[in-house]
Amino acid sequence: MSTGSNTYGQLATSSAENAVKPAPVFISDASGEPIKEIAAGAFHSLILLESGDVYAAGRNQHGQLGTGSTSAGRNAPQKVLSGVKAVAAGYAHSVFLKMDGTVWTAGLNSAGQLGDGGNQSQASPVEVFRLGDDNATGVAAGYDFTYIMTSKTVLYAMGQNVGGQLGMNGVSRQSIPANVAAGVMAIAAGESHGVYVDTDNKLWATGANFDGQFGDSANERVYRFKSTGNVGVTMVAAGGDSTCIAQDGPLKCMGSNRYYQLGLEGQTTVNTATAVSSVTHTEGIAVSDFHSFFVDFDRVMVTGSNAHDQLGLNNSNAEVTTPAELFKQDGVGTRAPTPAPTPMPETIAPTPSPSTLAPEPNSTVPTENPTRNPLDTSNDGLPWWALVGLGSGAMVAVGGFVRMGVVGDKDDAVLSSPAQAEGQEVDMTDFQKTLKDEYI
Repeated sequence: MSTGSNTYGQLATSSAENAVKPAPVFISDASGEPIKEIAAGAFHSLILLESGDVYAAGRNQHGQLGTGSTSAGRNAPQKVLSGVKAVAAGYAHSVFLKMDGTVWTAGLNSAGQLGDGGNQSQASPVEVFRLGDDNATGVAAGYDFTYIMTSKTVLYAMGQNVGGQLGMNGVSRQSIPANVAAGVMAIAAGESHGVYVDTDNKLWATGANFDGQFGDSANERVYRFKSTGNVGVTMVAAGGDSTCIAQDGPLKCMGSNRYYQLGLEGQTTVNTATAVSSVTHTEGIAVSDFHSFFVDFDRVMVTGSNAHDQLGLNNSNAEVTTPAELFKQDGVGTRAPTPAPTPMPETIAPTPSPSTLAPEPNSTVPTENPTRNPLDTSNDGLPWWALVGLGSGAMVAVGGFVRMGVVGDKDDAVLSSPAQAEGQEVDMTDFQKTLKDEYI
């Protein structure tokens, strides 16, 4: 189901009409097949079926749908790839994790976010990550950067890095996946910050932190992943300038709340993890610049701006300041409580291989991130829409920057759920050479 603005067909309803309440997503040649996962970019959507087939709808000016062309947007989902187990969507790029552990990307590549070694957009998915002894297990997409997580709990990053969002201890862009951290269990990416949960269930973050999205009370940008002091984390999501986590069920959020997208009434920003009182058994999180969806056991809850009925409440576009129930379905919730681990003392992320670190910049680090709020353009409008899926569990995704990672084995999330593995750095030299030979 989807709701809200449908300017480019991103609701995937095979209609050009906006939706004031959840409307069925229509896939003509896959009627009745369960949806495994969904992802929402700024103006495009990705729908992954249980079979591994991916369908895409919405805006396509940079080829982000992966259809092989940059034709006008589509309101009827089109099949673009098979053999996929996870998807992620950035502002105008798409990421596909295939069942064989490889990663493929399509769409806008102005900052190297596709990871193919260049900066030209790609209208068809291209392979950008393959390691013989370490498969990719999770992907996340920020505004114009991408994360890849592997079975050996290694984190790779590529794309824009002017705000330190790649965690490479510098500000240089990266057009090929670079090893940036180890011991990673779940990942999420916002507009210009990134987060991961480590094997001890601690939250780490890098990049912009001006609105307190790290939840460490510091409000300071960093250029390498640091511990935020938040422990016992079992789920994480990032969107815009905000982050939300689940700790043994209860939901906590931090960062920008200007549109009440965190459901914290009376607070514009919060720089520590703050409990969202009405969500106590978190099953799913989707947070964006303007609005958010949460799955609280068997209820889908919504909060934030409703200027274009993106909350699906079929009301008068009224802003929602604390989470309101959109609907309830028995049997949706499946997550069992997870014991919180003992806090660990480390404050600096494990050092990746020196050969993959970005060099220190020669110029002064910028004080403002030039990619800040690029959504608000004269002819694009804003990402006021949302997707909701109900299959083996509940899935939520909202237009804008919505990335979620889950610790443990669970398939009903926006991102894949990696199994725990021993952290180990790996060498991508041979594959990087192949990328340069084929794509540059």
